[in-house]
Amino acid sequence: MRVFSSGTGQWENRTYVREGEAAGTVSTTRFGDFYKHHAAYWKGELYVHCESDFVIRISLSNGKFQVIKPPEGRKLSIFHGLYLGKSEKGVYCALVDDEDSLCRLSVWILKEISGRS
Repeated sequence: MRVFSSGTGQWENRTYVREGEAAGTVSTTRFGDFYKHHAAYWKGELYVHCESDFVIRISLSNGKFQVIKPPEGRKLSIFHGLYLGKSEKGVYCALVDDEDSLCRLSVWILKEISGRS
């Protein structure tokens, strides 16, 4: 992955290793518009919404990343309003879903529990 280093002022190649299970296979992963994605940085980790209904947490200190799947039965599709944000307590994922003409807001805090997110 190409990463900008504020220390050197240049783009550098860095390798990140997945920790835990994969989000899916290439055949189940969608690609498309990247402008609708959101990200949040908190305590040395970058949380990024990925198009195929998951968030990844990239640890900048140890070169690892982890897939964070939504709660069972929920999809974090780019076609709904998904937002990542942070506060002093952590990173939050908010989903605005108006799929069936009813507007719903769901908010989850993304926190690590015994090595899992």
